[in-house]
Amino acid sequence: MLARPGALEASDIAEQLDDLALLCGEGLTLTPDLRAVTAKVAVEDRLTFYDAAYVAVSRSQRLDLVTADRGLLAAGGESPADYAARMGF
Repeated sequence: MLARPGALEASDIAEQLDDLALLCGEGLTLTPDLRAVTAKVAVEDRLTFYDAAYVAVSRSQRLDLVTADRGLLAAGGESPADYAARMGF
């Protein structure tokens, strides 16, 4: 989205990504073990490797996976509405 032709200059994109890293921390690296788990999830739940990585990381980090994506919901994700209700929001 940021890199659409004519949307932003490369330096602006880099600066925004640096800001994002400051706010959220650096991204995760998929270790060999996590890549294997991700591949297994992708095959078992018929997800892309990219989507399966969200499932695998959330499981390995014991984090809630809040999503509106049907495939991720079927793989154990939780809808935003259900999450909000469970958390008492």
